[in-house]
Amino acid sequence: MKKEEIVIGAVGDISFGDGYLCCGFGVRSRMEQCGPEYIFDEIKSDLLDNDLLFGNLEGVLSSSNFKRYSLKSFQMRGKENSIVSLRDGGFTVLSLANNHIMQHGKVAVLDTVKLLNLNGISSCGIRTNDGTCGKPYIFCQDGISIAFLAYNARPKQYFTDNPLDIPFTIDDALTDVREFKDKVHLMVVSMHWGDEFIHIPSAAQQAIAHQLVDSGVNLILGHHPHVMQGVEQYKESLIFYSLGNFVFDMPWYPDSNKSCIARIKFHKLKKKLSYEIIPIKINGNYQPEVMSEKDGAEFLKRVEYLSNLIAEINRKYNYEEYYIHGLDHFTRRERSLSHKYWLSNIRRYPAFFLVQYMLEVLMRRIRLFRGTRSKEKK
Repeated sequence: MKKEEIVIGAVGDISFGDGYLCCGFGVRSRMEQCGPEYIFDEIKSDLLDNDLLFGNLEGVLSSSNFKRYSLKSFQMRGKENSIVSLRDGGFTVLSLANNHIMQHGKVAVLDTVKLLNLNGISSCGIRTNDGTCGKPYIFCQDGISIAFLAYNARPKQYFTDNPLDIPFTIDDALTDVREFKDKVHLMVVSMHWGDEFIHIPSAAQQAIAHQLVDSGVNLILGHHPHVMQGVEQYKESLIFYSLGNFVFDMPWYPDSNKSCIARIKFHKLKKKLSYEIIPIKINGNYQPEVMSEKDGAEFLKRVEYLSNLIAEINRKYNYEEYYIHGLDHFTRRERSLSHKYWLSNIRRYPAFFLVQYMLEVLMRRIRLFRGTRSKEKK
């Protein structure tokens, strides 16, 4: 008997590589010690309790051109055997449209796409010549069809040529949505957008989200800020502006370690969406786990507050001024905490990485000094 309701599980950023400030003791390093399957041990039942599961894979799973002792080559690069955790965790489709996917070159991206496909996991937000992925990915079950589009709205990084991930332009996105919206029951768009560490979307993001909904999008899943942002119901559609981090190594910034599994239900006959949020924290082993009842209740109140804040700011303040002030505050806060973290953990870094860190700091200081001198001369 076919079901009339389908459940979509959605999570935030997933990185199986060591982040910049954790090279030598981050996610990848811990997975090498404990085995790739351990990362979802604390939450597997919640991941599998969905008809399909979506996330944003922030970085490649490839050893292409890998140099073990190069900080640049090592960071934000997952091992191929990390696919075990994604496969056994029940992931159906992953967006690869983000600012880190091209960090290690085209071959590494294509390796990742192939690896996902071989393990029954689809991709969206990437263009390949052989057609193994692209736009959109269409999921079908029990007579319900769902299309997933994914875009990277962040500036180009790490790559000077045309990237494989799909850059966002509103015209292209609207064209894509209009082409497919009448062919499926549900239209989903993943957006890699916004600024890091701030808890509200910008006015520009709101405008884009509303345009997408007006064109036929039912569900928007946002990533990149590394923190949870509010949820907006606009017309009959749902907008998750940022789902935060799901697997990441940012222990210095407490808010980056709190996120959720968004469980979205779509009823075929009623054509309505509803959702619940399962509060998640990243523990000391970089594993996502369900929060305690007390912490979870506080987190849900926080999400409700952030959701209401979007409308509240629009009513009471100049939204753009409020956003710029908030962005400055949270950027300064994260920068201060990250500096303290680096200094307090300096003994943990492998010597070959530590030397490279110090050289990078020295080069930044030299460039800053030269820039200041150049301005003084003018």
